[in-house]
Amino acid sequence: DMVRSRLMHDQHEWFGDHARTLPAGTGERLVCPLMKRLAALGLPTLVVAQYDPIVWSDKAYGAKERLVSQRVLSCAAAAKLATLDLFVPIDQTVRARGLGSLYGHRSEHHNPAGNRLAAELIAAELERRKMLP
Repeated sequence: DMVRSRLMHDQHEWFGDHARTLPAGTGERLVCPLMKRLAALGLPTLVVAQYDPIVWSDKAYGAKERLVSQRVLSCAAAAKLATLDLFVPIDQTVRARGLGSLYGHRSEHHNPAGNRLAAELIAAELERRKMLP
C-alpha cells in the first residue's frame, strides 16, 4: 500500500480491472468524433453518465470524474444525442441516506436500490424525450 500510494498517479487505476494502453486523456480527445459517428447512425440514443462510489469517497477523484463526464455529455449533446447525468439524483440520495444505500459493500457497482434508481431515471428520461416505442 505504501508503494502504491507513493508511485501511482491515479490511485484508483491500481484497483481497476483494466490496463492503460493509450496515454491518459486520449479517450477524452476521441469522444467527440465518436459521438458524431454514433449520431450519424440515426438511431435513438441516450448517453448516460453514471458514477462509481469513489466519486463520493475521494473528492479530488470525484471532481476529475465529473469533469470527464461533463466533457462526454457535452460532446454527445453537440452531436444532437440525448443525454442524462445521474450525478445530482445519486448525490442527493447519498447525502440523505449514505453511500451504502445505492452501492454494494466494497464494490464499484450499484446495489439493487442503486440499479432501481438508475433504471427509473433512465426510463423516465426516455419517456420524456419520447424515445420509447
